[in-house]
Amino acid sequence: TLAAVLETSKGKIVIDLSADESPNTVMNFCNLVRKGYYNGMFFHRVIKDFVAQTGCPLGQGTGGPGYSVESEKEGALAKPEPGTVSMTHYEKTGFTGSQFFICLKKLPILDAKYTILGRAADAESLKVIEDVAKVQTDPESDKPKTNIDLKKVSLTTK
Repeated sequence: TLAAVLETSKGKIVIDLSADESPNTVMNFCNLVRKGYYNGMFFHRVIKDFVAQTGCPLGQGTGGPGYSVESEKEGALAKPEPGTVSMTHYEKTGFTGSQFFICLKKLPILDAKYTILGRAADAESLKVIEDVAKVQTDPESDKPKTNIDLKKVSLTTK
């Protein structure tokens, strides 16, 4: 199993990547990880009882890698649970770039709407995600008041 390791300022989150469900999305993510794209970024949005989002080089939810890839409908997020990870997409085009979010609870409202990237691999990763979910945020922007850094993102096999 291919996995991504997110070393954050709250601890390590291991994500089992869903290459079988969404191969192009996982390949795009892995290419960005190999280039060190995510290293030094932070979670720019944490919405209580919803999602924690990162992957924007501008740190505000509007940037990307300079290109986009088509979302994979057959890999659409179905039955999102806490720890499910999905790529964001541009609403009007259905294309994605580099931003992704981690579900903080069961979210039926997102069923089959976003391409799945993977799922938290273990209880330790879910605990770190719970810690991320508890941060204080700016009520207008949902930006954490204290940055949750992505120190390094790497790939591993399990």
